[in-house]
Order: sequence, then structure tokens, then C-alpha cells
Amino acid sequence: MQQSARRAVRVLALVVAILATIVGCKGALVDPVAGSARVLSIEEVEPTLALAAEAVDGGRYSEALLLLDALRANARLLTPEQATQTAVLWGRARNALHQQSLARTDDAGAAPTEAPPDAAAPPLVPEPADVREAAPAVVPEPADAVEPSATELLAEAVALWEERLYGRAALCVSRLDPRRGELLPQDRLFYDELRHLAQEATLELPPLSEPERALRAREHLDAGLRAFEAGDYAEARARLDMVALFDAKLDRASRRSLERARRGVVQAIEDAREAISRGERLLTAGDLEGAREALHSVKDRGLRLGQWSRELERLLTELDAALAQRDRLREQAERARATDLLERASAAVRGDVYSEASALLADLLPLRERLADEERALCDELCRAVEDATGVQPGLSPAEVRALAERELAAGLEAYDRGMYVEARPHLDKAARLGVSFGWRRNRRLRRAREEVGEALERLYGRLRTGRMLYEARDYEGARRALEEVWDSRIRLVQADLDEVAGLLAAVARIEREEAEARRAAATRLLQDARTLAQKGEHAAALDSLEELEGHAEWLTPLQREEHKELTAAVRKAAERAHLRHEAEDAERMAREADALLAARRAVREALEAYDGAFAAQDYAAAGAHLTEALAVLQTVDADSRTTLRDLDDQVRLRAQALEDARRRQAHLAAVTRALNDLCDDATDAMKTDLLEADLRVREMVALARAEGVQLAPRQIAVRDAVTKAAQEAFRIDRWLRPTRYAGLPAVAERYLEAGEPDHARWALDLVMAAGADMVGPDVRNHAAARQEAARREADRQEAVAARLVAAVDACRAALPGGDLDTALEGAGAVLTAVREEALAGAARMRVLEHVVAFLGTDLSAATGQASPDLRRHLGQQMARARLVIAGQLAPAYLEAGRPEMAEPHLDALATGAGVSRDVAAWARQQKDALKLRTAEAEERRERGLAEDTRRLRELAAVLLRQAQAGQEAQAEATRRELAERQLALALRRAHNALERGEYARAVQTIESEAADVVDRSVAERSASAVEEIRRAGDIEAALTGAAAALDACDVARAVQLLSGLPDGEELPATDAVRRNVLAAVAESALELSERQMARAAQAEQYAVEGRALLDAAKQREEAWSGYRDAMAALLTGRETASAGLRAVQAGPFGLTEFERADLDSAIEVLVEEEQKKLLSRAVLAYNAADYLAAAEALTRLRTMADSPLSAQMEKDAGNVEEAIREKEREAELLYRQAVEAHGEGDAERVRETIERLKAHYARTATYRDRM
Repeated sequence: MQQSARRAVRVLALVVAILATIVGCKGALVDPVAGSARVLSIEEVEPTLALAAEAVDGGRYSEALLLLDALRANARLLTPEQATQTAVLWGRARNALHQQSLARTDDAGAAPTEAPPDAAAPPLVPEPADVREAAPAVVPEPADAVEPSATELLAEAVALWEERLYGRAALCVSRLDPRRGELLPQDRLFYDELRHLAQEATLELPPLSEPERALRAREHLDAGLRAFEAGDYAEARARLDMVALFDAKLDRASRRSLERARRGVVQAIEDAREAISRGERLLTAGDLEGAREALHSVKDRGLRLGQWSRELERLLTELDAALAQRDRLREQAERARATDLLERASAAVRGDVYSEASALLADLLPLRERLADEERALCDELCRAVEDATGVQPGLSPAEVRALAERELAAGLEAYDRGMYVEARPHLDKAARLGVSFGWRRNRRLRRAREEVGEALERLYGRLRTGRMLYEARDYEGARRALEEVWDSRIRLVQADLDEVAGLLAAVARIEREEAEARRAAATRLLQDARTLAQKGEHAAALDSLEELEGHAEWLTPLQREEHKELTAAVRKAAERAHLRHEAEDAERMAREADALLAARRAVREALEAYDGAFAAQDYAAAGAHLTEALAVLQTVDADSRTTLRDLDDQVRLRAQALEDARRRQAHLAAVTRALNDLCDDATDAMKTDLLEADLRVREMVALARAEGVQLAPRQIAVRDAVTKAAQEAFRIDRWLRPTRYAGLPAVAERYLEAGEPDHARWALDLVMAAGADMVGPDVRNHAAARQEAARREADRQEAVAARLVAAVDACRAALPGGDLDTALEGAGAVLTAVREEALAGAARMRVLEHVVAFLGTDLSAATGQASPDLRRHLGQQMARARLVIAGQLAPAYLEAGRPEMAEPHLDALATGAGVSRDVAAWARQQKDALKLRTAEAEERRERGLAEDTRRLRELAAVLLRQAQAGQEAQAEATRRELAERQLALALRRAHNALERGEYARAVQTIESEAADVVDRSVAERSASAVEEIRRAGDIEAALTGAAAALDACDVARAVQLLSGLPDGEELPATDAVRRNVLAAVAESALELSERQMARAAQAEQYAVEGRALLDAAKQREEAWSGYRDAMAALLTGRETASAGLRAVQAGPFGLTEFERADLDSAIEVLVEEEQKKLLSRAVLAYNAADYLAAAEALTRLRTMADSPLSAQMEKDAGNVEEAIREKEREAELLYRQAVEAHGEGDAERVRETIERLKAHYARTATYRDRM
């Protein structure tokens, strides 16, 4: 028995391995040694099921059974649908293998007894009766048969052995014997095992004892009775016949059962044979119905008759083929008749014989399904043609036609009376086409209705088509006129046409509006881009934008066109100046490079001379220092100039003797790299089993790399990221925290609703509704859905209140132009009171407060601070006249003094000011034109001179750079002096140009930046005095301009008083005296503000302060809630920033509610506890790995966490680990003392052994680190 069991295991392993090898099943699902299906993961179920289905569809049933057996062994992982599909595929594969076995048996001329598809697996070592039944049969192959390969023969032998066809399997083995050399090495082993088993299966039966024969006979009798009861008569007959082979004595009951079963089997088989024979005769005679009744009487009983079952299947197949042939002939006849009717009907329609066509189509319609798709389409087209021509569907009777006409007439007239012409037209046309007389009154009404409907609809739809055509042609104005005519018509079109008209009208309006806006926006954008590019100094791009803007000039406003013109001139001039500036910068750059190159040559030569002296004196340290200094100087030279110092560089490198240090560094780096790779491998291995261990190795790897200052390799970075991500996923708290947080969100929403903050409540409820089923249960989701409606109602209420209050603020603003300041003040106070009393929060509260603060701080404050309209008008007129008087007196003075730049703004005021006489304005314009012409000519001369000086300066710098690169130090020194003179001359020219242009500040700056001994002192003094005058006049003009522009009477009065209070005398500049004398008359008019206006201003300021305080509080609340929202969202999504966000919000500004702060504290407490657990786990892991230093460090971090105290259990666990670490330290200290004692005794061997023990077991202790 043990030998049989071993042989069975060996055969099963052989069969599975051969099948897996032949079908090429990668990652086999069956263990070829143990013979059992391996455990699948849930991710492998779906791909395995798909592979099994593909194998069944492709006819690879053995491969499919391997996959399906693995799935059945892992049935607990399958869903109900996957389990059903697995069972169906398994049955198909088994039945297919069984049918193949039957087909091979029929071809071989043998009828072995076969196990049914659902029977238990046959024994691997066949019994004697099986051996006799499985006798091999020689099957001659056809002459043109293709000889199978050795691998295919081996697969066929294995398949036959599985199906218990041992004789045929032995035949395949015998055919494969001379071709053994064609097999692969692993297949030869499989072949040898199978050949041995086949030889054992064909041996004679061994002699059996009497009890053994009785037992075997009883087994066969029981099996035969079971097969007889199950209806498997072929199996029953074979089993009952085997009973006689053993010549055993049976009791009387067994003999009666044996005889009764034999008679039943014989009778059932005879009855089935008779029915099958009768069915065959009827089939041969052509009686298909009789044959089907006879054959199905046997099939419906579900009997298994062996060879007769196959005969029954063959006859049923022939019967099905005969029935299919009969159906095909009948279908062909019907198709031929339908085709003939279709052709005749088509000919009748072409000949306008619609009565005949209608009759033919009435006969054809029952046979319509026999036609092809094209013919069915033709049939439908003919039916429609007949119906269009006659108004009657094919096959209708005259009474049905009359009734149809009455219905169509009634429907058409009803729609016509209601003005629904579109709906009435088809009904009226069809009633007319049916040819039925309705009486002369109804016929006349039908005719008139059709004419009116046709004319109206033709006109309207013509206009609609015209509008659509014009719209597509982009003639939007014509399209609008046509569509408006259709829209304004009283005739009702169908809703689809009305929607089309409305859509086209809306599209036309939108397109026209968008085109105008787009053109204006494009022009404005181009102008803005050009301005921005000009400000950035990108003059070429700015000029391109300005040129492109020429094509959009018609969409510019007058101010924009003027700006475009001025900007174009300014950009062109700036581009020329930028070119000159670039030339000057290029010259300065080349000069700096030349100076650096010459200095580097001198420094390297001096360092090499010092190196040679130190080397001769054997002072190698000093020589190395000098050599390092030379190398440092060479490093300061850029790469482009380095080639010119190649001779010095070669001398320095010949003296460099740092190879030994480089090699030591290389060796050290190699050791560090190996250590990093070892730590990376350890982390990779530990990641599969222990994430904490992997995380510890990664931390050590990163610390080592940081300590050595090296970069991690890509593989090491990938391992670091993978371990970090896996550790974070393993230890993150959202596995249990997130569902808890989601479940508490409805309660948070309730608190927000109670506090009158519906927007915040909707945020919490939206989070619940958007969460997945794994986070939120149905009860929580239903509760959140119910509260969303309450939050929406509260939000709508607050929006309505906010809209009412905003409208009140707008009403107050509208009262300001009429001067009704008291009403505006009362309204603003009422709005502030309503904001405090109404339950407003969030965006609604901030919107109202922003409107109130804007009104109080800008509109109302300006209105209360201004004088009355008459006073404002009077003040404006006086200021305008005063400015014109000042301009009329100062412009000629500046022109006589030769300072046109100072006169230009006053000339502008005289040329464009209101109230200026015609002669003065003409004189101002004439002076401006002449001044502009002179300025342009002078500027052109200045630019030419500056360009020539800059070009010469750049040429000298290029010469200096070439001389420095060539090492011509003497010539370079002379060129350098000439270049310096040219630079000073260029600076002086720039100062003169700035002075002539009136840019006094730039002139002063240029003079101060250059050497004083080369600059004309008169230029400096003139520039300084001009700058001071411009500054003083600018301050006064800026103060007056700002006050007058806002028409703020108080500011104007203060500025005029300040100017009027200047002392008389020669120390007062003439220009300031003119301003003082003219503006002194304005002071009295500017001080006429009443006490009521001051009171209004004070009240407005009080309201503004109160409104800003409320707005600041609302913003603070929104900012605090925004931080709370972001932190909670990060916590719910499991992001790493959740902890930092929670702490930042907790330590942030005021504005959180009490329950929000409590919620933050609880979340932070959970996070802290999770971090404490991680640190304690890391300490335990480090202790288990004998890394006591890392364990102590983790415990120290755990103890120093100030967020929350440790729990009792965690305190106990941490104490246990600390005690264990102290014990290890004591043991290490003891070993160290033993080593010290041995050293004192001179026992070197004992010292070595003790130190080795200390290093092997306590290397990561504080004792070893401090003492060793």
C-alpha cells in the first residue's frame, strides 16, 4: 500500500508538471510536488478566471481545468457571480474532454468502459478488470496523416492516462519510445516515469486470496448496483460482469440483487436499443417527427448506455441536421415568394399602378422578416410611396379608410381652430389625400383651411430658413430681422422651432456683443502688453505689440490712441538708449575681464615663484599653500578665458601632488557606498516582513549619507521613498479615525446651524455626502441629507436679509448726489444696527459689512468732508484761475532764463486751460512747437555723440581684452589708461546731456559717481540748485494738486495758509513768491465749512470705525474657520500635513468656536497618541535588533514629547524597555571591567576574547560607545 501511495503521488506530480510544461502556463497554479492548488490572493482571482475562460474558448481544456481547480480550491475568495462562472467553465471543460475521449475511442474501434464526467478520479494504478478493459487497439493512420511531434505524443499519452484509457496510453508510450531523443531534458524524465507506469499497468493480475476475491466481488457488486440505480447501465453491466471474474461465494440476498440488476440492465438496454433502432428507421424513411419522438424518449430518460449512448447522440445530430435542412428549404421558399412579391410591387409602383401594388404589399407584409435588410428597406419605402399616393396604408378596407379620414379631418380642424398650424397641416393633407367626400360644406372648409395653413407656414418657415442661412453666413443683422419677424408672428410654431428661433436670437446677440468686447479687449490687451513689455525693458517685443495694435486702432478710445502714439515714440527712443547702454555694458564687461585676466596672470606667476622658493627650502607645507593659492586664482577665471592661461595652468598641474589624497578619498567613498548599499538591501528585505525594521534601516542609510556628505543613488532613493510611504500607510490613523470623523460631521453641522452659520454646516454635510461607503454608513448619510435642506433654507434666509441690507446701503449712496446727508447717515446707522441684531454669518455678513464700510469710508466720508456744492464750485474756479495766473507769470520767466524744461508744464496749462485768452493760448502753442523742435534737434545731436563715444569705448575694451588674452601686459596697461579716460569723458557727456534735458537729479547722480577732478564744477553747481528748486516746487505743487483734485476744502486751506505764511525778503525764491501772491486770495474761501458739516464728518467717522471693527471680526472668524476647515479636510483625506495643520490652527489667532477648539484638541490628542505608539514600537524593534542606542534614543524622544502624557500601559511598556536596556548596559559594563582586569594581569588572550564578546553582543550600547 505504501508503494502504491508513493506511486500515486509520483504520477500526479508527473501529470501536473507535464501539463504545465506543455501548455506553457506561466506561474502555474498547481504545485507539481504536493499536487494541490496553491493559495491565491484576492487580486489574482479575476485574472485567473479570465485565463480559464480564454483557455476553454481556445479548446485548451487541460489547461483550463488546472486554472479552475485552483479557483475551486480558493472558493472563499470568489463572489457569487465568479463562483457560478467557475462552475459553468469547469463543467464545459470536463464535458469537452469526455467528448474528445469518446471520439478517440470511436476512431480506434474500441469501446472501453469510461468514467462519466462527474465521477471520482480513477486510481492511478488500475485494477485487473480495468487492465483487461483498457486493452490497447492498433489504429491504422491514414497515409497522408501528419506525424505528431514527440512533445505532442507525450501530451496525448498523459491525457489518455488521466481519462483511464490505459491501453491507448501504453500505445502512445510505445510510439514515443524510438523518439525519446527528440524530447527536452525535463520531458525525458517525465517520459521515463510514464513508461514505467504503463509497463506496470499492463502486467497480469497477481493471485488473490479467497477473502480478497470476495471483497473485490462485493465492491464491484455495490458499484454495479449504484450505477444501475443511477441509470448508468453500461457501467452497471461492466461491474456486474466483473463479479463473476472473482468466483466468490455470495449470500442469497446478494445473488438476488445481482440477478435482479442483471435482468433490469438487460431489459433497459434492450428497450433503449429498440427505441434507438426505431428512431433510426424512421429517420431513414424521412419521418422526422416520429424519429424525434422515438429518440427523445430515450434521451429524456437520461440513461447512460455506453456505445448506444454515442449512437443516440449521432442519430440526434443527424436528426437536427435534417430538421435544419427542412427549415432552410421552407425559409428559402418563403424568401423566394417574398422576393417575387417585392419585385412585382416595385414594378407596379414604378408604373403608378398603386392598387395592384397595395394588394401585393398586403401579401408581402407577413413575409417581411424573410427579406434582407436592403429589401426590407425597399419594402418600407414602397409602403410609404403607396400611402403617400393613395393616402391609405396597404391592406386597409374601405370602412377603415373612411374612419381614418374622419379622424384626420377632425384632428386637423381642431388644431387649425386653435391656431396650431404646424400640427394641423399633416392631418389636413392626409384627410385630403384619402379621397373621401365629407359633404360640400366640410370639403370647402377643408380646402380653405389647407390653403391658409400652407401659405402662412410657407411664409414663416421661409423667414426662418432665411434667418438660419444668414446666421450661418455670419450676417447677424439680417438674421436678427428675419428671426424677429418669425418670433413676433401670431401663428404658433412647434416648440422645437420656437426654441431654435430663441436660441438663434440669443446667439446673434451674444456673438455681436462678444465680437465687440473681444475686439476692444484685444486692443486693450495689446496696448497693456506693450506697456508692460516697455516697463520690463523688452523693447523689441513691445514694438511688435504696437505694430500689431495698428490693425485694431479703430477699437481704441481717444485716450488710448494718444497713449499708443506716445508709447510708440517712447519705446523707439528707449530701444535706441538700451542699445547704447548694452554697448557700454559690453565695454565694461570686457574691461573687467581683461583686468581680471591680467591680475590672475600676475597672481599665479607670484604664487609659482613663491612655490619654487619654498620647495627649494624644503618647506613643503608652504609650497602646498602657494600651489593651492595658484589653483584658487586659476579657478576664479571663467572657462572662456581659461584657455589663454593654459601655459600657467600646465605649470601648476605639473607641481600638483595630490593623487594619494584623492585615492584615499576614493577608497573612503567606496566604503561609504558599500555601507549604503548594504543598508538599502537590508531595508528592501525587511520591508517584506517588518516595516519598522525597514524604516530603521532607511533612517540609518539617510543619516550615513548626510554625515558623509554624499548623495543617495537612484535605487537607494526609490527604496527610501517606498519604505517611507509604506510605513506611513501602515501607521496612519485614518484606518479608524476617518470613519469616526465622518460619523461626527452631522453633529458638527448641527452646531453650525445653531450658531447661524449655514455655509459652514453645508461644508460638513457635503463632506459626508461625498465620502465613500467605506467611510460613511447609510444612517449617517441619510441624516446628513435631511439636514442639508435645513442648511439650505437658513442660507437662503441669510442671503435674503443680506440682499435687503445691501439694497438699503445702495439707497443711502443714491441719496448723496442730492445732498441729503442726514438721510444717508440715518440709513447707515440703521444698517449697522440691523447687522448686529440679525443672525447673519459667513459670506452674507461679510458682504453686507463690506458694502457698509465702503460706503462709510469712501462715499459718506467724502461727502461729509466736502463743502456745499456752491462752495466747491467756487473753490474749483478760483483754483483754476490761480493756476493759470501762475503759469502765465512763470512760463516767460523760465524761457528767458534758458530753462525750457521748467517752462514746458506751464505752457501746457496755458495752451489747454479754460478761460485763457486766444492770443495767450496761441503764444503758448507756438512756444511749445518751437521748444519741441529744438528739443528734438538737441536730443538727436546728443544721441549721435553718445553713440560715437560708446562705440569707441567698446572698441578700446575689445583691444584691451585681446591684449590681456595674449599676455601683452605692457600694451594692455597703456590701453587701460586710455580706456579710463574715455569712460570719464563718456560720463561727463552723459551729465551734460541730462542737464540739457532737465534731468537734474540724474546729472547730480552721474557727477557724484565719477571723479571730481575731471568734472566741470559749474555743471555740478547748476545741477544742484536746479534739483533743489524742482524739489521744493514739486512738494508745493503736489500738495495743492492732491487737495484740489479731491476738492477737499480743509486740505486746500491748510496748503494755501502754509504758502501764504512764507516770510518776505530776498531769501524767498522768485517762483515761490509768485505762487504765494496768487494763491493767497484762495485761503478765505477755503475756510467756510460750517459746524454741521464737521458734526456730520464726526458721525460718519464713528460709523466707519464701528463698521470696520465688525468687518475685522467677521474676517477673523472666516480666517480661523478656513484654517479649521483645511486642517479637518487634511485629516479626513489622510494627508501627512494633517498634524502640522491642526497645530497651526490651534495656535493661530482667535475666531474659533468652543466646539471647534474642542474638536481640534481631540484630533491632536489622537495624533499624539499614534506618534507615541510609533516611537514605542521603534524602541522595541531596535531593542530586539540589539541596537540599544537607537532604542534609548526612541524612548528619549517619547519621554520628551510635550503634547500629551503617556497612558498607564504605554508608561509600563516604556519602563520595561528602559529596564531591559539598563540591564544590557550593566552586562556591558561587567564585560568591560573583566577586560580591564585581564589587561592588568597581562592576559592578552583573555582581553581579546572579552573584547570580542563585548563587541559582538553590546556594540550598540552606551558603555561600548563611551569606553571603547
